[in-house]
Amino acid sequence: MWNITSPDGKIEVIRQSLANPGASRDFGGTIEMPGTNFHPSKRFFYDPMSFSDDSRFLAVSESITNGASYDNGSRVVVFDFAKQKEIVVYTEMQGAIIALRWAACSLQIEAHSNLHGTRHHTWEPVT
Repeated sequence: MWNITSPDGKIEVIRQSLANPGASRDFGGTIEMPGTNFHPSKRFFYDPMSFSDDSRFLAVSESITNGASYDNGSRVVVFDFAKQKEIVVYTEMQGAIIALRWAACSLQIEAHSNLHGTRHHTWEPVT
């Protein structure tokens, strides 16, 4: 029910829900990507998650904490399946990731900061 598959059908992300983290998110838990070199265990991910149209990239929202703030932060991690790299492309220290959208060759990120409100960021991969 929670699993997602890349557009080319070659990569499956197995999502194991730990609990519903809130009304604004459908999934919250751990992920596995069998058949890849990525092993993101013991980390908490949540929706939104999005594959690029060519299936090369998977952008995911991850909950993080710096241990100094009451408000947990979030970051966007991109898994590059072609280069077998994990890239942190955006961090929101006191807030959440609201939307991830691939447009042409870039990732559009919408976040909500508890201090600054809605923020927008664009990440363009180096090819």
